[in-house]
Amino acid sequence: PSGATLLWRDGAKNCSQAQDASCVIVGLDPTICSPKDSRVKHGNDEAADLFEKLDIPDAQKKIYQPRLAAFARLFPDELEQSPRLYTSTQWLCDYIEKNSAALGLAQNTPVFDAGPDFIATLVGTATLQAGRLCDRAGSSEGLNLCSPKFFEQEGLRTMPSPARGLWNISYLIEDPGSSRQEKVDNFQKAYKTLTQAAAANGVEVAGQVMVTGGQAQDQDLLQKKADSVGARVAVAQIADAELLGCAAAAFFRLGKFSSLEQASRALFRIGKVFEPSCHCRVRPDNLSEQKIPAYVASLHFDIGSDSTALLAERGQSSAGMTASQEMFPRFYSVPQDLRAIIFDIDSTLYTNAAYAFEQVDCQVRRFASLRGITNEEARKMVADYRKKYARQTGGKKISLSNTLLQFGISIEQSVQWRRELIEPADFLGPDQELRAALLTLKGRFKLLCVTNNPILPAQKTLQALGVEDLIEVLVGLDSCNLSKPAKEPFELAAQKAGVDPCQMISVGDRYDLDIAPALELGMGGVLVRGVSDVYKLPQVLDINA
Repeated sequence: PSGATLLWRDGAKNCSQAQDASCVIVGLDPTICSPKDSRVKHGNDEAADLFEKLDIPDAQKKIYQPRLAAFARLFPDELEQSPRLYTSTQWLCDYIEKNSAALGLAQNTPVFDAGPDFIATLVGTATLQAGRLCDRAGSSEGLNLCSPKFFEQEGLRTMPSPARGLWNISYLIEDPGSSRQEKVDNFQKAYKTLTQAAAANGVEVAGQVMVTGGQAQDQDLLQKKADSVGARVAVAQIADAELLGCAAAAFFRLGKFSSLEQASRALFRIGKVFEPSCHCRVRPDNLSEQKIPAYVASLHFDIGSDSTALLAERGQSSAGMTASQEMFPRFYSVPQDLRAIIFDIDSTLYTNAAYAFEQVDCQVRRFASLRGITNEEARKMVADYRKKYARQTGGKKISLSNTLLQFGISIEQSVQWRRELIEPADFLGPDQELRAALLTLKGRFKLLCVTNNPILPAQKTLQALGVEDLIEVLVGLDSCNLSKPAKEPFELAAQKAGVDPCQMISVGDRYDLDIAPALELGMGGVLVRGVSDVYKLPQVLDINA
């Protein structure tokens, strides 16, 4: 259903039909997916002429009409998930026999019926991962959400996803509209309806919408859509996602991938991103719960015999992995024009449970001594207040300095305690793997640190790790006497670096403190579990050493 998608074994075979009618993907077996009128899709007369030369029986055309019925369960089990496979001598009505000359196909070339265009689009935009959004403007199923949960609502259509165990929730468009403003209004309404319904049902939504089809060529429309909802709008490198969906289905059936989902993830790449203007950014109702797979960083690699190893390096190789599994590093947004990276320090640039505990407990013990109470009593006071704060704020976390502030310990006093009590070198040593990762990143970006520790212990920590010389700007608790999640430390870091917040990302191990305030300033965010995830950043950001 995709406009003569030709996938050649020999990349040098650049016949005009292949280039004009579709796309060429190098390095895999030659395949053709069933075509439909490419004049409509590409506005290319030569491609349309090729299509008209093909003898497509009416019976074949009818295959693609009942797409919703087919969607309900096109891929029931394991290898049976794949579209039907034919060879050039077995195609119904001798389809390939009549058309092989026009297409230049060899005998026994695999031919795939990739199923309804709706499914091909979901596969081609990687909307087989929980939380992903795909905009098919102009179709009855305008905006689609891949959901790990089943839920229904008036105005939404819920059906099984091509990815087993997941559901596709479509916002139904009665009138797609003709003017650009009507299309933007439809998109805004669809986005609001879907994200609110998702939040009400505890479903996590990505901060990015993939678009496909004719609208992918209208850059002004896509920018207006991004601004209308305050979320990123992105186009795949192959803007007509049906083509990529057909390719993923074919490669899966050829045994290049263990599942359709894996093929979709591996082939999908972001081509162009439309960031909302800073003043247009909004915080979705369930942003604090977002889980965006690392694939949003647009991994670049060739697909071939070593694809399984490459996927394994990115934590994607398990045959049993589902789209709803947690992926780290977890991306909440990556600016298109990324110029600087802000790192949290503690439990981000190192993983050391004993040191992380001691940094907190040494201050709690000093507080206990000042109050004349036992250490256990002081620990309970701190823990109880943090639990109370979380209950009152919907689960948000509070820093230790802000907790002690509630007990009469000023920020200045807290800063002094940390200067006196914290000795990183007693716990940490040089980390060559961290240094190598930061050196690679520093080749492209300014590197900054924003920490809730004062400058002195933060410097000591960076020195102990052997990376102090790689950090251009360091903002600590005593830089503005405010701790994260206050926005001021992030704003100060951006000011010192001379970089617009919309061109920065914040990397840290705590969403409420390291990610949420950065997102509110228009930055991107990357949630990590510790330094092992920081090691991966050059790879997932596609930075070559």
